[in-house]
Amino acid sequence: TGKTDIVFYEAQIKLEGVGGRGAEIMNDALAEIDSFGANVDVEGDWKHPSVHVSSDIDKILSKAFKKVMAKEIVKYKKELEQLLNEKAKEQLAKLSEKTGGLVDTGKLLDEQSLSLDALEKKAKALVSSANTKKVAKDKAKDYLKDKKTQDKLKKLFKF
Repeated sequence: TGKTDIVFYEAQIKLEGVGGRGAEIMNDALAEIDSFGANVDVEGDWKHPSVHVSSDIDKILSKAFKKVMAKEIVKYKKELEQLLNEKAKEQLAKLSEKTGGLVDTGKLLDEQSLSLDALEKKAKALVSSANTKKVAKDKAKDYLKDKKTQDKLKKLFKF
């Protein structure tokens, strides 16, 4: 009869015979664990012993799994942000093309990656800025000075 504590150092724990992304993530979590402890309680005689083992590996594994999942989340957020930035750039390029350059998408597309939260603020600031209003006014004046535009307006309003 006796109780003892066992400590495992430089442990290498792996899932084997299992594939897929879930197994990869689990093996990444297991790779984070290099040591853990166990309590062993042996009772009874040597011919019929009763062995009870308890360990802290469940808590260590949970902590390692959370750490690996946090890394995965950051990775997927970056991928998602990159995809959204590409889509936003495409849409802003189409918008700029449709408005004949009226909306200065270059200001919206900083060289840094776009922040979806900041994008709306930047767009609102550009739309309400004096520079954007001046550009719109200048474009309108240029448009009205065009001979073809004047002819269309005359026909439309019968001047």
